[in-house]
Amino acid sequence: MAAFEVITEGIASLASRDTTANALWELGYDKGSHPTPVLAGDTLYAALLVIEKCQYDDFMGVVRCKLVGVKNERPAALLAMGLELFDGRIDQKVFEIERLWLIPQRQPASLSRTNITGI
Repeated sequence: MAAFEVITEGIASLASRDTTANALWELGYDKGSHPTPVLAGDTLYAALLVIEKCQYDDFMGVVRCKLVGVKNERPAALLAMGLELFDGRIDQKVFEIERLWLIPQRQPASLSRTNITGI
């Protein structure tokens, strides 16, 4: 169990800089698996696919993504070879999980805080 948590957090942090920097809340994890072992010396890479976006309220949205961790091959190279990185089972895939985030939406200039009277 501890090894799975370390890999989960390691791969999640690889993708976090570009995806969750503005997230307000991590709503959950779902459908996780660890299909292939990781060995000493393996290099891990992360890839993320947006599965669904929906409106939460006037100012926030919910984004569901699939996070995949692969070893020893960059995700772009695997996709270029025609492999189904997000849906199929491949030897390089070591981790996959769905994540849900609450993220603020970009506001039109007419709704920005600087244009609201009294703020």
